[in-house]
Amino acid sequence: MPADQQHAPSPRPLPPDMQVAMACRLMRERVQPALPRGYGACLMVFPFGCPPLLTYISNADRPSMKLALKTLLDKWESEAAAGEGSSP
Repeated sequence: MPADQQHAPSPRPLPPDMQVAMACRLMRERVQPALPRGYGACLMVFPFGCPPLLTYISNADRPSMKLALKTLLDKWESEAAAGEGSSP
């Protein structure tokens, strides 16, 4: 190793919010080409115990995302009322 690199400071780790943003973009870049035409995808990332800190990325417009999330929540509520389903 050259002498000028022997004592170089280690790079500082990125703050969690920047790590999450970079990871979301990377996952979007990998998922989007794998989907059939006309399909949407969404990735939600959040720290356990802190739901207000939700980050999401999607290829869908906001009305489509709202409909997809409402459909999912309705399904979960129906399953819970029927005593079906479970959380991971």
